[in-house]
Amino acid sequence: MSDHGCVVHVARVSGSAAALAGAASVLSDLELRRATTIRDGAARARFELGALLVRTVAGGALGMAPRSVPVDRSCDRCARPHGRPRVPGSAVHLSVSHSGDLVVVATSRVGPVGVDVEEVTTAPFDHSALADLVCAPGERPAVIDRESFLTCWTRKESVLKATGDGLRIPPAEVVLTPPGTRPRLVSFRGRPGPECQLADVDLGPRYRAAVTVLDPSPLAVTVVEEQLRRG
Repeated sequence: MSDHGCVVHVARVSGSAAALAGAASVLSDLELRRATTIRDGAARARFELGALLVRTVAGGALGMAPRSVPVDRSCDRCARPHGRPRVPGSAVHLSVSHSGDLVVVATSRVGPVGVDVEEVTTAPFDHSALADLVCAPGERPAVIDRESFLTCWTRKESVLKATGDGLRIPPAEVVLTPPGTRPRLVSFRGRPGPECQLADVDLGPRYRAAVTVLDPSPLAVTVVEEQLRRG
């Protein structure tokens, strides 16, 4: 992993059957217990693949076996294990997201990172009602269809994941440049936001994705397709 910019690692559930079959030998007891609480099979597979990808990527960066990476998922508010993944004592920042067939893990050494991916589904989807909740008044006119809504959403979600706030802050309080233009944070909770760089991530026509790094330097994003092997 480069010391500059951001790498977005991508794995596909459909191509990871062997890795998922061996998940019990790689994931921690805590991760395995959390997986058992997810009743939907597809969602459980995405969680397990995300946990495997976090360990594989972090292990590669640190020269450690994936099973040995001390991943900490403690929430900074309640200490329960549902926070963003961290490796204590490491300079590697991590963020994970998944949707549809894709699981992505973003890494950065220059500052905290947030990534979000959403599948552009053909299922009925009232983007207009959601946009009224997610967008600030000045943003709303540019969100005209499902694709522009998901572009707006993934950008905002990536910012909130990078700051560590998540949806504790209403997305409408994160004001960005409109879809179709270079992503940039305009304001955060009515004030100038933290210094950061945003980028849309091209993962194919079926998906919208974005990444944010809390660092003012120009952001270079590299996408890497990963083929996970059985642990």
